[in-house]
Amino acid sequence: MLFNIPLYKNSTEEVKDKYNIRELVEFERYCRDRQLWDQMEQCYHEDSEVHISWYAGTGKKFVEASKKMSGATHKIFNTVIWLKGNKAIAEIVASIQSRIVVDRREVDLVSYVRLLYRVEKIGGIWKIRTMDCIYEKDSLLPVLPSSDLDIDPSELSEYRSPYQCLCYVLKQKGITCNQELPGEDRPDTVNALYQSVSNWIA
Repeated sequence: MLFNIPLYKNSTEEVKDKYNIRELVEFERYCRDRQLWDQMEQCYHEDSEVHISWYAGTGKKFVEASKKMSGATHKIFNTVIWLKGNKAIAEIVASIQSRIVVDRREVDLVSYVRLLYRVEKIGGIWKIRTMDCIYEKDSLLPVLPSSDLDIDPSELSEYRSPYQCLCYVLKQKGITCNQELPGEDRPDTVNALYQSVSNWIA
């Protein structure tokens, strides 16, 4: 088991809490995709933190920064929740997808990730305390299979493999990605993040 917390319990209140937590984290992503900025901001505690490829800072400022980013949407595959009192860990398995133009060709950028949330209930309301991203792999695929992309492999090699396509695309927009984030190519970074959230909930 990832965390030393029972995944399933029988308490009606715990089932209700897990439902509300799942609604919270999935709704936060829905708001991001649909540009519902006020509702997205309400999902975060005032002193929350977000750490992803292109942003590190408070939840509130993350919402403001997201307004300037274009087009990406999230496809959620499943959500798992570990609950302990008024604290919880939620992990969403998802892909982040966007259709963009690279080398004058339409391409689909797809990033496969695990979004890891610390969630806390204060005053009877669950809100997000932190959001981190674990990068698994990504791809940059021409919309028309016959199209070739003229991308210098040496430039791609500057970035870590789990999110190198994302870093490449963001660099074209003048955005530098953090190369020290948790990723499948460096299990130590993933283990350190899981240990950190485990310590927090304990």
